[in-house]
Amino acid sequence: MQFIRLMLVFLMILIGNPAFATTPHWIIKHTKGRVSQDLAVKISRNIYLYALSRDLDPSTIFQIISVESGYRQKVVSSKNARGLMQIMKRWHPEKVKKRNLFVIETNIEIGAWVLDEYIQKYGSEREALRAYYGSKDYRYVDKVYSVDLSDPDYLLVPDEQFSELKVQKN
Repeated sequence: MQFIRLMLVFLMILIGNPAFATTPHWIIKHTKGRVSQDLAVKISRNIYLYALSRDLDPSTIFQIISVESGYRQKVVSSKNARGLMQIMKRWHPEKVKKRNLFVIETNIEIGAWVLDEYIQKYGSEREALRAYYGSKDYRYVDKVYSVDLSDPDYLLVPDEQFSELKVQKN
């Protein structure tokens, strides 16, 4: 059943469900055109796929990527965090293994996995975000939540549709 639900979400994203159509435009506007339409679509589809597969709010993943990498796929931080969600292999070797963190699917999948584990461990998304960044204070959390998603080109998924799209975790 879990596999079927995940495949339905994937197919809805793949065939261009109108509920997912506006988000790539938001990325393009947010990055002032630095991200191409094709890349924005690929990022959006993977955010939805991996967020929903772990029962996470896709908005949070969009916000994390905005703060962590500004939607730059191949960015590397001074601490060697890599990709869209700035994954650090040394903190997650069992998830990363020999996988390429510059691959959009891989980076978002692992980032969603890490966030999900932190939510389970710390009990809330706010505490999970603090752990994700590795901070004792909430400045990073506030920065993530301050990313403005109010633009009409962002998410137009009504709550009742959103809850229908969620799938079971592995």
